[in-house]
Amino acid sequence: MAHSFARSNIDVIVARRQPPEALSPQARAIGPTVIAGSLHGALEADTIILAVPFGEHRVVA
Repeated sequence: MAHSFARSNIDVIVARRQPPEALSPQARAIGPTVIAGSLHGALEADTIILAVPFGEHRVVA
């Protein structure tokens, strides 16, 4: 999804459990509008897309 947003010049913050620095190279490779952020920072976004392994969806919900 981040690739699709980047192609449309939409700003995207990607986050995961690890520190943002661990995800920065992948975010930069996707495009200039994609940055790595913290989970806490992602919670401040207007829209959040949460991706979890299917087997974990009950735990998250």
